[in-house]
Amino acid sequence: MRIAIVICLLVPTILLGQNRKKAERAYAKAVEFYQQSADKKAKDLAEQALRHDATFIKPYLLLGQLSENEQKVEEAIAFYLKGLADNDPKNAWGYWKVGMLDFQQGNYSEAQTHLQHFLSFDKQSEKRIKSANSLLANCVFALEALQNPVPFQPENMGEEINSKWEEYLPSISADGSLFVFTRRGPHQENIVSEDFYASTLKEGEWTAAENLGQTLNTFGNEGAQCLSSDGKILFFTACDREDGFGRCDIYVSFLGVQGWSPAQNIGPSVNSPNWESQPSISPDGKELYFVSNRPGGKGKMDIWKSVLTPQGSFGKPVNLGKLINTADDEMSPFLHTDNLTLYFASKGHVGMGDFDLFLSRRTHAQEKWTYPENLGYPINTHEVENSLIVASDGQTAYFASDKSGYGQEDIFWFELPESAQPNQVDGLELDIISQESGAEIILENVHFAHNSYELDKSSFEELDKLIAYLLKNTEINILIEGHTDDIGGEVANQLLSENRAKAVYTYLLDAFIEKGRLTYKGYGESKPLVANTTEEGRAQNRRTSFRIK
Repeated sequence: MRIAIVICLLVPTILLGQNRKKAERAYAKAVEFYQQSADKKAKDLAEQALRHDATFIKPYLLLGQLSENEQKVEEAIAFYLKGLADNDPKNAWGYWKVGMLDFQQGNYSEAQTHLQHFLSFDKQSEKRIKSANSLLANCVFALEALQNPVPFQPENMGEEINSKWEEYLPSISADGSLFVFTRRGPHQENIVSEDFYASTLKEGEWTAAENLGQTLNTFGNEGAQCLSSDGKILFFTACDREDGFGRCDIYVSFLGVQGWSPAQNIGPSVNSPNWESQPSISPDGKELYFVSNRPGGKGKMDIWKSVLTPQGSFGKPVNLGKLINTADDEMSPFLHTDNLTLYFASKGHVGMGDFDLFLSRRTHAQEKWTYPENLGYPINTHEVENSLIVASDGQTAYFASDKSGYGQEDIFWFELPESAQPNQVDGLELDIISQESGAEIILENVHFAHNSYELDKSSFEELDKLIAYLLKNTEINILIEGHTDDIGGEVANQLLSENRAKAVYTYLLDAFIEKGRLTYKGYGESKPLVANTTEEGRAQNRRTSFRIK
């Protein structure tokens, strides 16, 4: 009887041992197939191993990796946690992996728990420890952001802009009248490619978007564009062209009477054998920001800047430095019309996960950019946020999303939270940046009494705007001009115009604008804008203006 009892006790043990051996053999084969990238066979054998012995936890770790490869993140997390049930220090990496996947899903509290548990184990790789600490900093930020959401109510731009195809990468002129974006769909000969489309603002409504034409759009892909302030120059990205210097290069096209000119490669000073894309031109046309993976950066994709030379070409690019660029990727720079606020996307700065949107500020155009600010939740989430642009009003922002709309991806607009707004660009500054270099810019609201060169108090607001612009753009010098009509003597008019120009010059000097940046000249009645045959015409010709030298 005693022998029978012993035999009964031994049978389950023997069977368990046999099952474990079968499970181990199936698991070993599963690992072999996984190493050969035969994922389906690996999965089948890992599941077979668990059918032999559900207490054998190694197959769960393999199934977690296979589910992760299939982007079944929640399933992967569940498998990994089953495989970590014994809390074996050899598998501590699994807690780091689960924490990372939790973070990617926006499960910040769970991510925090698993990452902290990973860090409780000794002798882990420095790379994973660094990654875990970085993710924990992101979790702290994200949990705080969730408790303090910023206003965000995006609205679809409508069927005049969006279609059943993909629309993305918007850009807008400084005066807000021209909207250009990329549409991916069947274009020439029904070939699916990326083309530029444009819409104009008429009576407060956007017109139906039209293809910019075959001069600019080709059978290939054109995208990631930006407009100059006056809407007459288009910088964009094209890849694998015969005249390219690398895989993707930056090109430029000019708007003329006949439409957009054939694209020109902007040359080897900017384009390299590497990857250049996503240009953004400063409002004065002097700085070109772009993304590149060229050597000499701080990480993978970095933001670079090239400055226009006196010869009219862009000079050798410089990296924006470690305050902006991280060891990871930065993308989609957008320099606002105020020339003081830079928006961009980053994977490397502390945020909600994946690419978040950030802004950096400077007080004048020659100053370095400050440490970036995250735009906050729900503008940023655990998913990808990218390619934000902001209108000159400093309030209206545009972006692309596939969350809802007319088609696969649509363009939306929303009002930026006050904390994320740039400086609003006033009418005078818009006039300045929308004019060609050296053009006359009239100070519409600068007034003098009849036959006097004493500034009327009503002029101060306009002149203060000019002072603010000059303080912001410290490299700019101006020539102040005085003009009169033809009433009175020519000599008297000449002297009056000089004295009026000098009065503006003196006002600017009193506001601590450097003397070397200012000159003035009177032209009397010699440069009328229109004929002096009517009172309206003479009023137009009586003006004070300036030119950027």
